[in-house]
Amino acid sequence: MGAKGLSDRGIIGRFFATLEATTQASWITPTSMLFQSNQFEEIVKWLGSTPAFRKWEGEREAKGIAESSVTIKNEDYEATLEFKRREVTQDKTTQVMTRVDEFAQRAAHHWASLMTDTLVAGEATAGYDGQFFFDTDHPDPAGGSVVQDNDLTGAATDHLAPTDAEVQIALKSCITAILGFLDDRVQPMNEQANRFTIVCPVGLVTAIAAGLNNPVILSGGAAVTNLVATFGDWAINVVANARLDRVAGWYETGVASKFAIFRTDGAVKPFIRVQDTPPSSPGVRMRALGAGSEHEMKTNKHMYGADVTRGVGFGYWQMACLWTWT
Repeated sequence: MGAKGLSDRGIIGRFFATLEATTQASWITPTSMLFQSNQFEEIVKWLGSTPAFRKWEGEREAKGIAESSVTIKNEDYEATLEFKRREVTQDKTTQVMTRVDEFAQRAAHHWASLMTDTLVAGEATAGYDGQFFFDTDHPDPAGGSVVQDNDLTGAATDHLAPTDAEVQIALKSCITAILGFLDDRVQPMNEQANRFTIVCPVGLVTAIAAGLNNPVILSGGAAVTNLVATFGDWAINVVANARLDRVAGWYETGVASKFAIFRTDGAVKPFIRVQDTPPSSPGVRMRALGAGSEHEMKTNKHMYGADVTRGVGFGYWQMACLWTWT
């Protein structure tokens, strides 16, 4: 790829080849649903839960299905790369193609950036039920006073390095909460759940992995069985998200640390992604002002621009739980 006279077609081809070969962050697809959108704001609607079985007495009791929706802004995003004309026409050291590869990798990771921003906003942004996505008082579907809580907290001796026992308490509390959430029919929403993904700052990944996987842990000075590690039906994946290390309160000395855990084996997901191209496509457009263009004539440079139109919003909060160590 280091031969003279790189063409616009060759550069664009290399961009899409690298884009296709680059694996996006492993937590994106399992935690989100992707839909095509052709509007500035996409109203994503979904139907509520179907009725549970009851003892048949008298006539059938037909029940309708409640409708929920969220509005997601479909925003335009761009990134543009520029080279001097001679850098393209005389690329003996493959530096142009190296930059093109990096450019494509940035494009592939854009969903992770948007998803992280949405995750962080979950404590202060309303979901479909009018409550913050992560909240301590989601309404009781039975209309009573028993609220549902997916914003949990706990103390740690050192919140930046929680012990195995403290990790076990956090994971058991979060998974128990998710398993207990009720749908709009007052039925368990996650009773078959056994696949989960944890998204945490890099600074927490070692402590969480140890607390998750060590079969024996110290608790109160005694060695005890790690019930999370030995529970046979649960499969828990831990993902380190470096973007979270720089977010206030997620891994902050003297303040707190946090992680989020999601159910990933349900038909519905905690996040919704929209883009203006079919879900089967990468969603990225690439355009060039290269050889023979007016831009080259005026600036003696070639320009390569990538752009996307997409957005991220909240789906079912019942598939997610936030834990904060203080």
